[in-house]
Amino acid sequence: MRYLILILTFTSVSIFGQTWENIFKPTQNKYYKVLNSGGETYLLTNESYKLVIYRTTDDGSSWQKIQENKKSGTIDHYSVTADITGNGNIFIPIGISGNITRLGFNPNSFLETFVETENSITTIKMKSDEHGVAGNKEELFITNNSWFQSKKITVNGLTSVWYNENNTISYISVDEKKETTFNFSIDNGESWNSSFVANFNAEKLYFINNNIGFIIGSLEDMETKPWTYTNLIYRTTNAGLDWNLVFKEKNEKISVLNDISFSTNEIGIASGFSNNVYLTYDGGKNWQNHKISGIGDNEYKLTACGFSNSKFIAAVNDYGIFALNEPLLSTEIYGTISDKYAYTIFNNEISFENYTKKAYQISDIKGNILQEGITFGNLKFGDIQEKHLIINLNNEFTIKLVK
Repeated sequence: MRYLILILTFTSVSIFGQTWENIFKPTQNKYYKVLNSGGETYLLTNESYKLVIYRTTDDGSSWQKIQENKKSGTIDHYSVTADITGNGNIFIPIGISGNITRLGFNPNSFLETFVETENSITTIKMKSDEHGVAGNKEELFITNNSWFQSKKITVNGLTSVWYNENNTISYISVDEKKETTFNFSIDNGESWNSSFVANFNAEKLYFINNNIGFIIGSLEDMETKPWTYTNLIYRTTNAGLDWNLVFKEKNEKISVLNDISFSTNEIGIASGFSNNVYLTYDGGKNWQNHKISGIGDNEYKLTACGFSNSKFIAAVNDYGIFALNEPLLSTEIYGTISDKYAYTIFNNEISFENYTKKAYQISDIKGNILQEGITFGNLKFGDIQEKHLIINLNNEFTIKLVK
């Protein structure tokens, strides 16, 4: 029997009835990255080309400025990208000299490395402290020893890179006709395959596992009056071989989409400007705009997005850090479940993918059957009053819930 024990708090109120709360405003007001690792959330700011990092360890209730390592002093830099590993080390490409700086805070550490380029590194993805990929419009770099050495590959129109757990390295490129192509290698960059995505300005590539990924961006139409801006999200379920348009929103007000992050396989956020912040609860199949309140209708501020332990986080230039409570983010999962039974849980309902009909029983903690029958992929349990539930499907796996 396959077991999955799920402990979470359910809310009967849709999050789309809630509003963003302004929880912190740093002195530095230009934010370019929100990173999360090991229950800690980091905000990277750029003020007069100086890096300042803030960190919260209490789910956003308080934010502390992290002092740079005394040996390094203040880091003068310009950067538009960064990434964090599972060990909490932050990798930041700096300036136009090919510098990639590694910062650690538990304990403090500082390491400078260089790649062979005269251009700024505009995108980076670290699979681990040792393995990573970075690049700019004309160059791609791959390392397997924390950037002490790297392989350099000439490319054209690169905008974003990724490094999957199965060692697939990928990037997206956009040519002068705005044709977006997904490129990938399974042999550390020795050979490449590609697939056409669509015609638009693709900004960022992101995968939530080896198969499911996203490309986000926008398209401007300056032939219309007024000009229109269309935000687009493409999704793949077969590791990038095929891409499907899952979200399209046209705006007459200026908009852009250039940041995306997932906390779980189901819950994600995408943003660009403060008037365009999108949330998903079903693994990116559907997205809804959840505009940040407290910002004027005629103000469009660049917004970086991410998560704390139980909140969506949006860092809005000049306004500070905004948070949106989401109890489902604090879900603790023990054990694994096969891809055959991939699922989402929202509003007291479990939805299964790739699912045929199954007999089910819902019991209380003492084993008393509260509900039973046949499910064809959607199982509702909102009318059951007991706090602790045990759901068994066809004796194949058991889900234990705390409502």
